[in-house]
Amino acid sequence: MNETQSPNCICTLRNIYKAIGECEQQLMQEFGLNLNEAMTLCTLNKQSLCASEIAEAAGMQCSQTSKVIKSLEDKGLLERQLGKSDKRNMFFVLTETGDKVQKQITGYQLCVPEILKQLI
Repeated sequence: MNETQSPNCICTLRNIYKAIGECEQQLMQEFGLNLNEAMTLCTLNKQSLCASEIAEAAGMQCSQTSKVIKSLEDKGLLERQLGKSDKRNMFFVLTETGDKVQKQITGYQLCVPEILKQLI
């Protein structure tokens, strides 16, 4: 074990993971969105991004990002746009409804568990 690790590091990570799960449950109850969907809406705030840019900004794998994009499209919160200079490029933007939901999420007072308050 190196100097930066403590014996209860895994237990602390477990507690953080559980706390993030609690936050996700709040998002599901309030907006019907999981954490990755909410993060994607916040990532797209007033901009157009390709899938790889969304993945990088939200910290997701590309395959995970594809599922999130599809889910948000199905919910009417996101739409595809062809690239202006190269029609082979695909970009994603918020719909009008998606923009409204994104603003609601941004203004929502999430009840953050204590263990996360220490980190944010």
